Amino acid sequence: MENRDRLTIKDYAVWFSIIVLIYLFTLYIGNWGLLRSPTLSPQTAVINDIYRIVYVLAMAVFSIFAGTIAFFVIKFRGGDEDEI
Repeated sequence: MENRDRLTIKDYAVWFSIIVLIYLFTLYIGNWGLLRSPTLSPQTAVINDIYRIVYVLAMAVFSIFAGTIAFFVIKFRGGDEDEI
């Protein structure tokens, strides 16, 4: 295994940062998992709480997946055509 294929502490920090940035971005564009009018009825408060939990957890899984894909596509992109 070449030295280029090994992950350093800096690589792990960048990887983690990408995941956190994607997570915060997806929460921001999703209004942090809040529905538009959570006070229409007593049931909407319960539905809003459940929806928020599901949304936050789903965005966590998505962020780990998308962040990992983005990091590895950038980190291990093809360099020399002789290595193929």
